[in-house]
Parts: sequence; structure tokens; C-alpha cells
Amino acid sequence: MLWDESAWEDYVWWQTQDRKVLRRINTLIQDVQRNGNEGIGKPEPLKHGFHGYWSRRITDEHRLIYKVADEEVRLLGAALFLRRRRRLVASTAPFGRLTLHAAKRPTPDASITPGLPICRRLPPDPA
Repeated sequence: MLWDESAWEDYVWWQTQDRKVLRRINTLIQDVQRNGNEGIGKPEPLKHGFHGYWSRRITDEHRLIYKVADEEVRLLGAALFLRRRRRLVASTAPFGRLTLHAAKRPTPDASITPGLPICRRLPPDPA
């Protein structure tokens, strides 16, 4: 399991804000590790510049964004998704650290919080 810095910050933020959402995120992460791109949370492939990335519903408005590659899961964050005129616009709630737009691809080599045993720097995305 690889954590993008913004994904880890989101995860820590949810620990202090809403335990119910945190439990849902933990359940989704476990299901992604077990079942890849199938399972609970209505997995949906992202389009446009996000080929290979998937999202799962945390709540009606928040999504877990991830990619499964070579038996490894990359978490990009828990994002707030809005649909405007059939265009996907997303930003991480509540801080806006991860901003995804259809024209822009997320950087897969974002730095990871140092010193955390479950985190390490993401290797370059082969895509």
C-alpha cells in the first residue's frame, strides 16, 4: 500500500473529524486490497487524464481515489467530487490539497510523509 502525501493527510484529518467516515474509508481500503477494482463502494474507473485510476464512494460526495498496479495499491486521496456539465471536478475536502481536473493528471511521484512505517515515496507511474 502506497500513500500519496495528500491521501495520508486526509486520512489523519478524518481521524479527528468523523469516525464514521474513517471506518468507511478503512473498510474500502481493506476491500481494495482484497478485491482490487471490484467490491463495495461502487468502484468506477476515472476518465480522461486519469486512465488507470479508480474511485469508490465514501459518502454521497466523497470518493476514495486509488490505482491498483502490479499487486500494489496507490492511494491518492479522499476527494470531494462535483459533477458540472458532465465534467469531473474534484478537490480534497476540506483543505483542497488534491485538485483533479479532467485536463490535468495527478502527479504519481508526490512526496510521502517521512517516518511513517506504512508510507514510502511513490515510484514513477509507468503510464
